[in-house]
Amino acid sequence: MELLASLGARAAYSLNLLAFCERLYDNTSCSDCTIVFTVCGEALGPPLPGHKLVLQAASSHFAAMLTRRLETEQQVQLVIPPALARQPLGPVLGNIPTAAGGGAGQGGGRPAAAGTRAPKRRQAQRKDQADENEQPGKVPRKEVVDLTLDSPAGSPSHAAAQPTTPPVPAVQPVPSSRLPHVPVLRIALVSPAELPAALLAVRFAYAGRVDAGCVRVALEARRMGDYLLLGGCAEACDAYLLDALAAAGGGAEASGSGAALYQHQALWPAPEAKPSFAPVLAAARPQLLRHFGSTLATLNSPSLRQQLAAVPADALEALLESDGFGADTEDSVLVLLRVWVAANWARTDAAARQRLCGLVRLAQLSPAGRCVLTWLACDHAAKGPSRQAGWFPITPLQACHVSTFAAATAAQQRRMKVNAACPDWLKTIPRTPCIPPAGLSFPFSLGRTQLRTALADHAAAGAGDSQPLLRLHPRFSFGTAGDLDHVLAGGLELRVEVHAMRGESAAGVFVYAFVPGAYQAQGSSVTGIPGSFFPAWLRVRLTVHGWTGGRRREAFSGMYDEDEGGMVLGGGCGSARALDLTGGGGFNHGDPAGPWFPYLGPAGELTGELTLLPRAPPQLPLQGGWVELPMQRRGLLARR
Repeated sequence: MELLASLGARAAYSLNLLAFCERLYDNTSCSDCTIVFTVCGEALGPPLPGHKLVLQAASSHFAAMLTRRLETEQQVQLVIPPALARQPLGPVLGNIPTAAGGGAGQGGGRPAAAGTRAPKRRQAQRKDQADENEQPGKVPRKEVVDLTLDSPAGSPSHAAAQPTTPPVPAVQPVPSSRLPHVPVLRIALVSPAELPAALLAVRFAYAGRVDAGCVRVALEARRMGDYLLLGGCAEACDAYLLDALAAAGGGAEASGSGAALYQHQALWPAPEAKPSFAPVLAAARPQLLRHFGSTLATLNSPSLRQQLAAVPADALEALLESDGFGADTEDSVLVLLRVWVAANWARTDAAARQRLCGLVRLAQLSPAGRCVLTWLACDHAAKGPSRQAGWFPITPLQACHVSTFAAATAAQQRRMKVNAACPDWLKTIPRTPCIPPAGLSFPFSLGRTQLRTALADHAAAGAGDSQPLLRLHPRFSFGTAGDLDHVLAGGLELRVEVHAMRGESAAGVFVYAFVPGAYQAQGSSVTGIPGSFFPAWLRVRLTVHGWTGGRRREAFSGMYDEDEGGMVLGGGCGSARALDLTGGGGFNHGDPAGPWFPYLGPAGELTGELTLLPRAPPQLPLQGGWVELPMQRRGLLARR
């Protein structure tokens, strides 16, 4: 009990001491040195009061500069050259010659022939100085060393100033009128944007903790702490990042999210220091998965698509190589990769793109996806990897190998994997399904103003119009994330169309599947793929709402997939007489949208939903036969 009481008393004493040190930060009380931040030699902001005892205990850099004094006969200004800025300053100061010759650590300032008379001469000088200070109106001058700490190694300013052979620092006399009264520690920054991180690193010396406020400042403070040799600063910054990642959850706008960490990859520590940074990266990866969620969530959210385009290649690599990254089909993964490559073409090279493309599980593509892959291979062979049309590094022979593997038996697949150009291309383990059992709905709407204007223009064209069919395109709403005229699913671009034929008493509703516009590139032949030949692995339900007495009802509903309904690449499914336009009583007959009145909601909009449904369990080849597996065992080879 006495031991516990003693430990508790010591802990309380340590906390009180730490609180006292924190109150000293930016406090002129007991200040005996000054910290000045500079950019290109110009002071940045007001000087920061410093305290030698705190700075010496926190940083070996500060300790080396503040504990050594040059024994010279005159006031001097010491400038640490850039080449020595990151070296321990004890040996450096010991070899600096003084104005009188010799090193500080070798009796600097003492003439060789002075003998034993040098101490007497210094005593006389001290007496004269004391007499001078005692004169009325005289301010005693302190012996001061102005210490300049250069910018961090690796920064542009440091690299430009660093000589091949470090010169011996010169000691220059400084007029007494220009001497400060306390040591000045100058810390050179690359830009004013680094000032918050530099202040945060110095504050850590007093407080022992880091309150960065965002990921970028925490990473900059970590780098600044490493440069200043602030013991424990890197660990404190890592602790802040871990707490920020845990608190961020999967919020799309969270400043501490895993996506934000990857967006500032340039501020990560050097490779040799990354082992201590590994826990942060380990925590960021699952958080990154939660942030983007799945291929469907990312591709169909304008805000998430913008964030995806901003992440570096390492972040996308973490998503693609994870089994936990949700997907409806591998076709959507290929589209997501193309969206990122198109946005980052200028800042990636062929090697980085090849590494990312090697993570797509091509063997799991749908027939429509394998069709797209074949055309990508042709573009790569014709255009080469230096042009966007040839962005996916696969040859026609390799594309044929993938297609053959997808239709082979398990025994054949094992043999084919031996000669695989890329192992992950033939990976059969599926990703986490992202479509819930009840389906994933995307609401769409067509405004009354848009409907009325289109119908009026169509009617005004008259019977001589060569296009009697009017095609209306509703838009899908994603709330605050924006709206789009399509949904990306199954690796295809799904669009809903409402058809109105002049003189007809009914309107049609259809859903079409197209090659995504993300594949468009100059010289590419992918978007010219003929349709109606390749089944699309999609199972959708198309619904249009009607209204009776202010209550919503289901006016039309149809279910379509690759088997029943004929969902194919480039084709459409639906009904030409989905909406009856003869029962709209009570409307203004002068209104072109009058017959549509039973289908317009309180806001005057035609509304509906396109619902993605989970597909039936796939059939996998086994030992020359086919065995149908339950949903929970997708991708696993069952034993007979």
